Amino acid sequence: MWLRLMLAISLVFWVGAEAPAEADALEDIRARGQLRLGVKTDYPPFGYKKDGKHVGLDVDLARDLARRMGVAAALHPVVAVDRLTLLEEGRIEVVVATLTDTDARRRRVRMIEPHYYASGTNAITTKRRRIRTWAALSRKPVCGVRGAFYNQTLVDRLGIRLLAFVETETALQALRGGRCAAFVFDDTFLQGVLMTPTWRNYEMPFETTDMAPWAVAVAGGRPALAAFVREAVEDWHRSGLIQELEKRHGLKPSQFAAEMHQKYR
Repeated sequence: MWLRLMLAISLVFWVGAEAPAEADALEDIRARGQLRLGVKTDYPPFGYKKDGKHVGLDVDLARDLARRMGVAAALHPVVAVDRLTLLEEGRIEVVVATLTDTDARRRRVRMIEPHYYASGTNAITTKRRRIRTWAALSRKPVCGVRGAFYNQTLVDRLGIRLLAFVETETALQALRGGRCAAFVFDDTFLQGVLMTPTWRNYEMPFETTDMAPWAVAVAGGRPALAAFVREAVEDWHRSGLIQELEKRHGLKPSQFAAEMHQKYR
C-alpha cells in the first residue's frame, strides 16, 4: 500500500513537472521574439548565401515557420556533420537543412512527418573521364561530404575510396583539382551545380539511387513545437507552397512535391 502511494505521488510530481516544460517551449520562443533555425549555406538552391544574405528553398520554408509563429527568424548556418548536434545542445530549435530521415537520426531528434521533400544519391564527374556507370567508380577516389547518410553504403557497395569533406564547396574544389574521379551527393544539389556555366564540362551520367525523404527536425521532448511544425508542413503541401518555391528557385518539378500536394489538398 505504501509503495503504491509513493508511486502515485511520484507520478503526479513527474506529470506536473513535465507538462509545463513542454507547454512552455512555444511560449519561450514567442517571449524571446525569435525562432532559432538551422539552415544550410553550402547547398544551392536550398540553402546558400547571396550578397551576404541567407537564400534558398529551405530558407524560405524556415522563414515561413517563424512567420506563422509570429516571431523573427534567427537563421544559423549548419553543415551536415553538426546540424543535429546543435539541435541537441539547444543552440537551435528547428532544422530545415536538407535532412534525410533515417532511423539513426530518429534516435537523436524528432523527425517531423509528413516529410517536406525528397532526394536521391548521384554523382558528377568531368566529361573527359567518360565514366558512365556506378561500377566504374570502383577503387577510385570519390569526393563526398561528412555526415551524408549514404557514404558508408557507397563504400561497401562500390568499393570507392571516399574523401569526405565538411563543406560541399571544398569537395567541389577537390573534384575540379583532380583529387577525385567524381563527387557524390544529393541529386537535388548536383542539378543546381550543373546549371552554372562553371560546370559546363561536367555531367551526371549515373542513375539516381536510394531515393529518400527529407524532414524538418526538432529536439526531442518538445511535442508542442513538433505539432506546430507538423501542421505547417501539411499546409505547405496543401497550399502548393513547395511547388511554388521550386519554380522560384529554378528547380525541376519533383514528383514527390506533386504527389504530396495531391494527397493533402
